[in-house]
Amino acid sequence: MAITMYTSDRAFVTPREVASAQSALSGDTSGVLKRGNQLKITVNGLTATVDTGQVIVLGRLVEVTSPTQITLPANSNGNCCIVVDLSKSNTVQGQAGQPNYYPTINQVYLSAVTGDLVQEDLNNGGFIYELPLATFSTTATSGTATQHNPMLNDSGWLNLDIASTGSKLWSDNGAPCYAQYRVRDNVMFLRWRGRA
Repeated sequence: MAITMYTSDRAFVTPREVASAQSALSGDTSGVLKRGNQLKITVNGLTATVDTGQVIVLGRLVEVTSPTQITLPANSNGNCCIVVDLSKSNTVQGQAGQPNYYPTINQVYLSAVTGDLVQEDLNNGGFIYELPLATFSTTATSGTATQHNPMLNDSGWLNLDIASTGSKLWSDNGAPCYAQYRVRDNVMFLRWRGRA
């Protein structure tokens, strides 16, 4: 049959179909939820600790259930990421539907990523998506991390072109002029500093 409906009576729904629907409903965005400690990252030496929290990665719900450590490479710059890797296989113990059934999820992990991020479309044949939670910088023995959690359904502040009657981009008092917008939970916010 060339057509099906996953959310119909007696149908079998896989995580792939659920993730596809959830991703579409969230605008095909990824971000951190206001759960737990919102994946707060601290660094001690070359060890980064990611605290508890939840994140949606293109429709897939991921949770860090207890503080988890990752090792940062020395003398490097990069991103602390949650990585969804669908090319890996999960393993199970026991029998499905029985109390002894337990899956081991290998398709998600935390990683220190240097170089370009891989962000394939997991809902259209892609396998890997690296979602950055923080940038890091390290020396031979220590590091720092700057958190910038992408919040789900929040575009962050984006710049708008300022309509201009000339090329003046600064007010008379020397302050820059700007106009910005942000979309959060389907509400648009505007802020601007006008010309003098």
